[in-house]
Formats: sequence, C-alpha cells, structure tokens
Amino acid sequence: MNATFETSAGQPAITSGLVSGPRTLEIIFPDKTCRPSKRTLERLVKAGRVPSVKLANLRFYNPEAVKRALETQTTAPGRRQTKDCL
Repeated sequence: MNATFETSAGQPAITSGLVSGPRTLEIIFPDKTCRPSKRTLERLVKAGRVPSVKLANLRFYNPEAVKRALETQTTAPGRRQTKDCL
C-alpha cells in the first residue's frame, strides 16, 4: 500500500523512509490548524501507540506507519471538532 500525502505547499511529500518528528506531522497533517504538537507525538511514542526508530539520541518516523497507527486507534470525536483533519 502506497499512500499519497501532500505538503502544506501542495507538493507531493516523501512517504517512504524515515523523517523527523516535525516533518512527519507536516506530511500527515498538512493543515496547520489540525496538526498536533511535537510533544503530542512524543507522548504517543512513549505510550507505544506510534512506531518510531531511535538512533543514538535522534528519533525518526515512517509517515505511512504513523498514519496507519493513528487511523486504527478509535476515539470519540471532540465536541469542537469542525473538520476532518486526518
């Protein structure tokens, strides 16, 4: 399965390989108003809900794997949720 993502500039994003946390969030959530913080991503990793690779003191993510992990988790929609962000 090869998912297609776009950057905030509307250009195709790199979807395979490992990228940094902020870049992962930019690929998965092109709309800045829906994008979670880097700290939220770190909390999800610590909880074991998002896959990552740690090399020395650096952490990298596969955007496709992170998106799949987030899509499989079920939560109740927020009261203020106004648009589909994922």
